[in-house]
Amino acid sequence: MNIFRRTTLSAVGISFLLLITPAFANPTGSLNVAICSGGSYTLTATAMSWLPAGTLPGTGCMNTSPGTNVTSSMGTLGVGVTGNILNWTAGGGITDRFMTFAGLDFVWDGFTVPNNVGTNCASLAVGQSCIFVAGAPWLMTNIGSGNTALSFVAFGTVADAAGTSPWSGQFATQFDGLTPAQIQTTLLGGGPVTTNIFFTGQFTVGSAAPEPSSLLLLGTGALGLFGPIRRKLLPRK
Repeated sequence: MNIFRRTTLSAVGISFLLLITPAFANPTGSLNVAICSGGSYTLTATAMSWLPAGTLPGTGCMNTSPGTNVTSSMGTLGVGVTGNILNWTAGGGITDRFMTFAGLDFVWDGFTVPNNVGTNCASLAVGQSCIFVAGAPWLMTNIGSGNTALSFVAFGTVADAAGTSPWSGQFATQFDGLTPAQIQTTLLGGGPVTTNIFFTGQFTVGSAAPEPSSLLLLGTGALGLFGPIRRKLLPRK
């Protein structure tokens, strides 16, 4: 086999491998979190905070919980890993290091405001929901017996040493002994509400694999290198 044929076959082989080999793993999988043992969650009209404190300034402590399985260039993130969640204040825009776990940086981009939910929290039947003020992301649901379930949807991107992927999901907690109307009154009055029952989050971490067009460009580029080589190696007529 002459040099040109070997070179051409090598180019074809490289292009084929580029097409069938998965891209270097950006973060992908499922992330479930729970507040660390003995912790609490505090909400005001413009801020959220968590206890116990995390290992970074201004953070609370979170653990990965059952169902977590995130693969990335850092390896696999599983259950029982301690990380940090940043105490949040409104007006900060996109927030880097909102959550951090084992080399993964979860950047917070924003909340999703609930649709078709009013601000009349005083007359909710069991199972009905409200938000404390128009545009607020915190959905408060009357679960009966004077208790409230609170949830909110957040989204952003997660980065590791190789690249980034989108993430999104829902945080949830519960306030016992506080109705949605009582929470609304407290928040509008500038006061905080605190719960130490639980605080959890469930998120989907998407894959940021290269687009097919990018792979095609890589393959085409590899083949294109062999045009000049072919002209140099082929005998002149």
